[in-house]
Amino acid sequence: MSKKTSKTEPSIKPSGKSKTVILACAVFLTAFLIYAKTINYRLTDLDDNNFIHNCAVNYHPADSFINAFKTNCLFGGMTPYYRPVLSLSFVISDKIAGESESFAHFVNVLLHAVSALLVFIFLRRYLFDEKISFLAAALFAVHPLTVYTAVWIPGRNDSLFFINFILAFTFFIEYLDKKKLRFIFLNVLFTLVCFFTKEAAVSVPLIFVFYYATHMKKYGKPELKKSLLCTGLWVISIVLFLFMRKVALSGAPMPRLNLRNDNIRMFFDYYTSAFFLTTPFRALYGTIETYFYPLGIFAAVLTAFFAFFKKNRRQRTENFFWFALPLIMLAPNIVAERLWFQGNRMYVPLFALIVLLFSFLEPYFKTKKNTVKSIVAVVLLICVVTTLKGSEDFKGNLSFWNKIIEESAYENITAKKFLSIVYIKNDRTQDAVNEALYIAKETNFSDPEILFCLGNAFLQNENYKESAYTFERLISTGQMLIPQVYASLVLAYYNMNDKQKTDYYLTELLKLLNVSPDETVKYVQNYNAYLHSEKGKSLRNN
Repeated sequence: MSKKTSKTEPSIKPSGKSKTVILACAVFLTAFLIYAKTINYRLTDLDDNNFIHNCAVNYHPADSFINAFKTNCLFGGMTPYYRPVLSLSFVISDKIAGESESFAHFVNVLLHAVSALLVFIFLRRYLFDEKISFLAAALFAVHPLTVYTAVWIPGRNDSLFFINFILAFTFFIEYLDKKKLRFIFLNVLFTLVCFFTKEAAVSVPLIFVFYYATHMKKYGKPELKKSLLCTGLWVISIVLFLFMRKVALSGAPMPRLNLRNDNIRMFFDYYTSAFFLTTPFRALYGTIETYFYPLGIFAAVLTAFFAFFKKNRRQRTENFFWFALPLIMLAPNIVAERLWFQGNRMYVPLFALIVLLFSFLEPYFKTKKNTVKSIVAVVLLICVVTTLKGSEDFKGNLSFWNKIIEESAYENITAKKFLSIVYIKNDRTQDAVNEALYIAKETNFSDPEILFCLGNAFLQNENYKESAYTFERLISTGQMLIPQVYASLVLAYYNMNDKQKTDYYLTELLKLLNVSPDETVKYVQNYNAYLHSEKGKSLRNN
């Protein structure tokens, strides 16, 4: 009898490598698509206007790439932030798409998608199987805390830092595992880029050393010569960065420790948002009666539970690294006053907290597979809904600042100042007058910025008498003696038919500009046209 040959049905299941590629693409698309609608959002007027529009003139020269390393991130002024990689990202964006706000948002979304992809690759290679790695990376992609990095344009600094940190971290682990010299140089290269991305990166080499100390049994002892080489290159990189920063920021104020209650409890605020999946805008100043504080303590305790519950000694030691990483990354935040919630600072810490969460869940994926999957699915769904809703408040400057003021547990004068400027930009001059006048009274007319804003609000509302009075009060403080103030006074008194005062301030403006009388008059005419144009409404010269 002849044997019947049976045909084997071709498998429709992808191979292990193909499946990993498919899951990687799914993570990237998830991160991109959840924020795709934000590409058409406007600006919040919290620094993004400065980076895209005000600094644009500095992006045009051929040597702008070099100049990014020679000055602060705003190409001038007294800001203490030296972040050349962030500056370069805006230089490149400007050369590709000019001052396009949509393109700037697109870059932010793209960087977030790349970050989520790197999370998946890192977790799959060093920590979890592909299913757990996919779920963990998906959580990172859609978590509400990522709104601040993906949607707020200056928040891209944290995704830029994260990308370089993960690459540097990967090459460090590869060096520990394979002992190859090339991985040291690659690690040092991306570590150096981290330094030039964010000042807090000076702690990155210490993070790597701490990782090795908590994983020593896994990798064994590294070669002494290579370890000394790696350490020496780190030190040289830090010295180079600090030297260039000092040269670039000569005369800029140095950051100082700020141990205010709100900065101390900031840790708890961040942990609460990470574990309870929120997108807050609030700036809470240490009132222990509020619900947020005990929730923060509970979230911090939960972190320790995930890290150390039912773990053997080696697992506890290794998890101690991931437990401490958020604290290390958040520690530099005590150097500045916290005026509102800045979730972009949680980008790297969020990654570490997700690692702890899934290291806790990993055993249950085997014993209670369907239950755990259902729980994770529900969490992801909540994240998607919350993230989509939270990103809505970044649609424009009015929604953004109103949300900050709405959620603040105290009267946030700084936020109200921004809102009064935003009212002018949105052609709501009477609202701007009311808001600015209220703040001016609250601050006893001592804040020069709000006086300038109030004077402009009166001027655009054609209340020339109050505008002149406000600007003269500003001049009496000896602050903000800038051409716009004197040009505004010229316009105010010209519209009141006061020739004597008009000529007086025209003369003062001429002295300040140090140009001819005709050029001074032309400056006033241009400034008046500017105020009445669409661009003028944005008051970019603020």
